Amino acid sequence: MPNPSCNGATMEELEEKRRAQVVAKLHAILRPFLLRRMKSDVELMLPRKKEIIVYANMTEHQKSLQEHLINETLGKYLNDKLSIGRSVTKLNNLVLQLRKVCNHPDLLESAFDRSYFYPPVNEIIEQCGKFHLLNRLLERLFARNHKVLIFSQWTRVLDIMDYYFSEKGFEVCRIDGSVKLEDRKRQVCTNAWITPL
Repeated sequence: MPNPSCNGATMEELEEKRRAQVVAKLHAILRPFLLRRMKSDVELMLPRKKEIIVYANMTEHQKSLQEHLINETLGKYLNDKLSIGRSVTKLNNLVLQLRKVCNHPDLLESAFDRSYFYPPVNEIIEQCGKFHLLNRLLERLFARNHKVLIFSQWTRVLDIMDYYFSEKGFEVCRIDGSVKLEDRKRQVCTNAWITPL
């Protein structure tokens, strides 16, 4: 405990020194468990990023689903507004549903829930503009032995992709939030040659 007879500046200096010691101890304790990598370190190991934005057109099926969702939700919204004076219907859920339609209509139509039989892979591709484009791109990229990394915010999209890849005969490695850390490390090490999903 600092001496109360010390002046204010000395008290602040002692407190600052104590904080620095606590931080140093925390770093020493955490060092074996955490790997701190600076952006400059990682950038040396990665090739230059090449970003190409490709737009996928929605299919007629997606467009009709989108139109139905908008009309249905806005209709409920306006009816609530007129009859009650305020709307109970939330519009923010509409945006989420529209995003699902854009990623794949089966996210709404639940063709992959509790079904023993999946629709034919060609039907999955033709229902969705993104999958139609993805199919064309992947066939070209895999033919040239490129590696492909696909990210998705929905594991259900990855489920659809798993089925797509198995039907197409592509070997993939899927890593999502349900994969334990040890399994994840093992998959990355043993399947470095396989195209990640």
